[in-house]
Amino acid sequence: MLKRTKRQLTDFAGAYDFALQKLSYRDRSTKEMELLLKRQGCPPEVASAVIKRLEGYSFLDESDFADKVYAAWLHKKYYGAGHLREELRRRNVRHEEAARILASFTNEQEFERALAAAQNWQRKKAVSCDLSDAATLGKIFRALTARGFAGNLIIKALNRLESDCGK
Repeated sequence: MLKRTKRQLTDFAGAYDFALQKLSYRDRSTKEMELLLKRQGCPPEVASAVIKRLEGYSFLDESDFADKVYAAWLHKKYYGAGHLREELRRRNVRHEEAARILASFTNEQEFERALAAAQNWQRKKAVSCDLSDAATLGKIFRALTARGFAGNLIIKALNRLESDCGK
C-alpha cells in the first residue's frame, strides 16, 4: 500500500492554494482552517497571513459559516438545542457566534421539535397512545435526551402527546 506524503506548506502561495482547495470542497470555520494548515506543517505566521487574506476576500466568514451550520441543522427535524450546541462546537464555530445562533433558537421551537420527535418515535415503534407504562416512557425519554432535548421540554412534550391521544 502506498503512503501519501504530507505536503509541507512553508510558503504563502502554497498554503493559500491549499486553503482554497479545501474551501472548494466545503465551507470551514477559521479554527478549522488554522488546524488544517497546522497539520500540513504551515508556520503560524504564514497561516495567519493566509487566513487574513481569506477573510479579506470573504472566503472565510465566521458569521456566515455559523448561519450555514444552523440552516443545515434546522433540516434535521428531530434534534434539540443540545445537539445544535454540540454541532457548533464540533464544527469549531467561535463562542460568540455559537451563542448568537443558540439565542435565536427559542424554547417554543425546541418544544415543537421535541413533540414532533416524540410523535415520530411513537409512530416508528407502533406504540399505542397509552403512555402510562414506565418502560415506554423511559425509552422515549432516553431517545429524546440522546437527540439533545432538555428534560423539562421532554416531559412537557410527553404530557402533550398523552393529552392529544386522549382526544
